[in-house]
Amino acid sequence: MQGSEDGGSGDTVPVRQNGGGTVPTCQVEKCRKELTGLTTYHQRCRICEVSRPGPSAKGMQFWRIISHISSQLDSDSI
Repeated sequence: MQGSEDGGSGDTVPVRQNGGGTVPTCQVEKCRKELTGLTTYHQRCRICEVSRPGPSAKGMQFWRIISHISSQLDSDSI
């Protein structure tokens, strides 16, 4: 059974009933994986490892450009 638990600050935390208690689950729609045993980051953001967003396209483009410039500088110095 799924429900919500008030975190005190007005946020709702997705939870699943587990016997006598509740277990925090991933907040991504249709995921609902348990967050117990995951890192503090995952528990604080209420998101599982699978649903965590990857690097942004702009961030990847930045590092690709830096890598290209670095390789050009290395080959020019030889």
